[in-house]
Amino acid sequence: MQLPSGYLVNRIGSKKILVFGMFFNSVSTILVALSAGYAQFFIFNMMRSIGSGCHLTVATAFVSNFFEAQDRGKAIGTHESAVSLGGLASPIVTLPLALAFSWRTTYLFYGVAGLVVAATSWLFLPSAEIRGTPDLSKQEPRRGFTAKVSMLLVIMTIHAFVYHALSAFLPLYLSVEKEVTLLYLGYYVAIPNLVGLFGRPIGGYMSDKIGRSRMTWISLGFFAFGIAFTSFVRGGYWLVPALITLGFGQHSVIPVLFAMLMDVLPPQKRALVAGRVNAVRHLIAAFGPTVVGAIIDTAGFLIAFLVLSLAVASNFSVTLKMRREKFFTDTDQGSLPAG
Repeated sequence: MQLPSGYLVNRIGSKKILVFGMFFNSVSTILVALSAGYAQFFIFNMMRSIGSGCHLTVATAFVSNFFEAQDRGKAIGTHESAVSLGGLASPIVTLPLALAFSWRTTYLFYGVAGLVVAATSWLFLPSAEIRGTPDLSKQEPRRGFTAKVSMLLVIMTIHAFVYHALSAFLPLYLSVEKEVTLLYLGYYVAIPNLVGLFGRPIGGYMSDKIGRSRMTWISLGFFAFGIAFTSFVRGGYWLVPALITLGFGQHSVIPVLFAMLMDVLPPQKRALVAGRVNAVRHLIAAFGPTVVGAIIDTAGFLIAFLVLSLAVASNFSVTLKMRREKFFTDTDQGSLPAG
């Protein structure tokens, strides 16, 4: 859904797509609650994904069109923090609901809540798509434009690959290798999301101040070290700083990469190109758990996590190459003096 939603933005408008996605997801959630068998349960969950797939690409472009480059990272980071907030809040709300009532009642609750949010968004979201008229005479050649997007696609795809693999295996890894009991496992697994709640806005804000490339290096350094740190600590209290380091690097780099992408795109192309980038990176990253699972079965958790750390380090080298070849725009200097 990343691809068609980005394609339709310039034809029917961002606001309509965002509201449609929330509405469709909410109706599908209600249908899940009413499903009579596994086949229906599966189909309605697929329909929920159609609705949620309308959000990321369109919302990122939508937010970017309301902020200049010096504030864009902070804006995207604040928007992205909702992902971590949802990851923290949903277990707290969902588990008591499911235990007190039933899983069907829980789905109904979320479906109705989603319809309320969709209606509120339709009433209060602004309709403006692009601020100002782009100066076509200042747009760079297509070749340079394509090279920048391609390099960012590589970085974002590798990061998404590692992100999905870690999300899939971190609970099992902590339980089996670090011997964290089920009583405390949820708290440990929540640490990266908790850090992400603050890390995403901080990453975006710092990229506005010190530059996109510098903040990317800092985030990737934290991420690679955090994975290795988590791999070698024996457990106990040392796992907490290890997971904090991992979580900050994992989450703080996301708004920076999206801000980079938005910086190199003219406003009227942001949703379209971002849709293509997101479609490709999600398609490739979906194989992350499969590949890492095969490595774990063959060589063990330690080797698999070190491979992920090396993958993050390779992203660091790609970013250095982009810096050397002057792929970053003047806005990447943030608030630093010109020298």
